[in-house]
Amino acid sequence: MFFLAFLITISTLPVQANAFIYTNATNNADTYLSQEQANISFGASGYLGVYGSGARMAAIMNWTLPGGSGDITGITLNMYCNKWDSFPGTPVELYALDEEFNESEATWNNRKPLVNRTIYGVPSPDGSTLLDEVTVDKEGIYTWVIRRKGIKDDLDSLTWNKSIILALVLPNETGWAGIQCYSRENPVTYYRPYIIVANERVSTPSVANITTYKAGKTSALIISNSDVAALTRINYGTNISNLDRWSEYDTAAAGPSHNILSSLSPDTTYYYSFNVYNYIDTNIHYSMNSSGFTFTTKGNTAVEPVPLVTFVFDDGLKTTYTRAFPVLNNFSFPGVTAAISSAAAGNSSRYMNWTELQTLQNVYNWEIASHSATHPDLRSLDNARLDYELNESKNALRSHGLNVYNFVSPYGSYNTRTEARIMKYYDSDRSTSSLFIPPDSEYPLAAKNIWNTTTLDEAKAWVDEAVNNNSRLIFVFHNIGDYMGQDAGEWTEGEWTTDNLTGLASYIESKGKLRVVTIREAQTMSFDYRGIYASTAAKDLTNKIYPDGNIDYSKTVSGHKRVNMTILPSSDYINITILDWSSSSGYYKVWNESSRNASVSAYHLIGDFPADTPVLIKKNGQNWKTLTSNAAGFVTFVYGDGYDAFQFEAAVPQLQPTLQPGPQKIPWGLSEIAAVAAMLAVSGLFLIIRRNK
Repeated sequence: MFFLAFLITISTLPVQANAFIYTNATNNADTYLSQEQANISFGASGYLGVYGSGARMAAIMNWTLPGGSGDITGITLNMYCNKWDSFPGTPVELYALDEEFNESEATWNNRKPLVNRTIYGVPSPDGSTLLDEVTVDKEGIYTWVIRRKGIKDDLDSLTWNKSIILALVLPNETGWAGIQCYSRENPVTYYRPYIIVANERVSTPSVANITTYKAGKTSALIISNSDVAALTRINYGTNISNLDRWSEYDTAAAGPSHNILSSLSPDTTYYYSFNVYNYIDTNIHYSMNSSGFTFTTKGNTAVEPVPLVTFVFDDGLKTTYTRAFPVLNNFSFPGVTAAISSAAAGNSSRYMNWTELQTLQNVYNWEIASHSATHPDLRSLDNARLDYELNESKNALRSHGLNVYNFVSPYGSYNTRTEARIMKYYDSDRSTSSLFIPPDSEYPLAAKNIWNTTTLDEAKAWVDEAVNNNSRLIFVFHNIGDYMGQDAGEWTEGEWTTDNLTGLASYIESKGKLRVVTIREAQTMSFDYRGIYASTAAKDLTNKIYPDGNIDYSKTVSGHKRVNMTILPSSDYINITILDWSSSSGYYKVWNESSRNASVSAYHLIGDFPADTPVLIKKNGQNWKTLTSNAAGFVTFVYGDGYDAFQFEAAVPQLQPTLQPGPQKIPWGLSEIAAVAAMLAVSGLFLIIRRNK
């Protein structure tokens, strides 16, 4: 295998001009043979298998070169490949054969002797020609050279419109290792096999404008430009002298290349080198190192691990507005809908219109995510169309006042090429892939798909798993009906009923550790178990407060207001239920307190009052104390007169006529100051007055 490697600075790189590159060779047939499945035809498979001795496989293909003129200087076979069990330790060899084969009948038992000899690495000198061998050690695009002018002249007779039979084999691989590459039948058209025929000189590409375009918590995007059609790959790591990880290849036949780095650690500095490979022959490449090639990932926003649940409704269907939204709103839960911009603009009875999307966002705190412009499988698009789908949708949604930050891939389909382009425009991508996705991944986010066969008990079990693991759970819904099959012509596999959704929301509400959030809230907000939350008119919430400041909640606090209050018991826990909390007008506040321990005392810090203003505190309807708020609008006191169950009220008397002024302000004595100091010392807490969710 011919190989050139260069370490060059950008300023000294030669500028190479493209001549012409043909990628329209015809793949007439491709299949693979498997020793373990001797009589099965794989001609219709979406993959081509090449495997070692554990389960011998060989891939064969029939190609016809395109029509053209001039001198052919290079011919390469290009395949998108991944491991089968594990990557092989020996090179994958490419042979030219001199026999035809029938795609639908080419089984192991029907193979010709020539193919048999090729599989075992003993090709006949008269019947086959070894063209190239390539080590495949990571998912991505690989190039085998069929012909290169002046170096591989074995196939000088291979000219325009001629056909060639090729075979990929692993003759020297022992054990259970191999690769599977996309075939011509694979639905992801962008990564189907292709042959490149060119009349340009195979030259080392040059690159300019290497940029760390964006760094998230666990992902980063590197964008660059090459002077010729090229493939790019990033070598990266946390030790500048030992870059031990590699990105997948990105194809830049035209325009900039986009390389996404995944599974990174938050708040960590990474270094990288840049590698660019000639599109015609990936054996020709250079790598560039620089101390300036570095980035630092974002840190986590979470104060402590709190399990999060997100409801996502794909496609922006009208039933999300008419059926799903009322269910969640009954629990004061937000949701996310992924809108197809062209559908929202079409005034269809099936999809939400702009006004309905705006209402969900502006009135009910829902998040609107992009679901592309026209809902294609992004993997099948070329880069220009892919950019259009991503950018057009975002611009259309934002032009109608929708704050779009995140993306949802149509059909849940993705690969590294689509994720890299999505990262250019959005802060995350949500998928529905059944493949394992790391829990902290951003491109894509992992999710659980709700099908018409998903039972309520299954969904509840996923909730329990999130609670037990302090993890994030994203539910994906489509059509919601009052009963299955309610909407004629709707996609039945993605249906779920309002009764099931109500049952799931009710179960989530009962989990005090959970938070129900949008995707954006999960990205930007911090969560803890220290805030005190108020009940609503319809739903009581009890805060069980421990001496260390941690709080257990009787149900999820999502949909409940966090109040400006801190309470620290001296020993044992106390229960607090906020019944009313006003931060304006009369500043009236009512809450119940109780404890199983009559001897406990508790420090109280109560906010949301005007500065330097008398505040009347009542206990069980009787005037108890009048305190003066400080410059920040807080009053403080210690209650230690014996706990059972009682009610406190607090208000500014001159603004709350129903409350009569109480006795003269009672200043703190030494015993009260000492009690507060002791409690703070035991808990080790620094009281930070802040608002978060």
